[in-house]
Amino acid sequence: MEKEIKDITEYERWLLASLKKRPGMYLGKTSLTNFVNWSNGYGIAMSITNNDPEHNILPDGLHDYAAMKYLGHTETSYGWFSLILQKEPDEEKAFYIFFEMLDEYLVSLGYEPIPEWEDIKDKLSDYHQKNIAQKRGDNNA
Repeated sequence: MEKEIKDITEYERWLLASLKKRPGMYLGKTSLTNFVNWSNGYGIAMSITNNDPEHNILPDGLHDYAAMKYLGHTETSYGWFSLILQKEPDEEKAFYIFFEMLDEYLVSLGYEPIPEWEDIKDKLSDYHQKNIAQKRGDNNA
């Protein structure tokens, strides 16, 4: 019995869209390796703060998808990021190839791709304002 692969949350989509738009702000420089390190840190932060297990920056099954895309099979010890870097050693180009592959994978699962920053920036701003208001105790948030 195959495990159902859950979609990533709307908040993670917004976070990824922001990161894709301004990778230097989050990663220091546009680099797939820096993104992998950042996403691993995100996952650790979610687990040690007992955050909702639905918060997962990357969908399950991404490794197998990348392996099938680049190798034609899933039997490999290389992670998805290593497979991309083997195909494109330039870290900046590999970073954007990752987002193309992530969108392909999400769509193949019947989910929406990561939105473009321009399409969500107002919604994200409203979300942050509501969170700030809630932390201050504003009841009108």
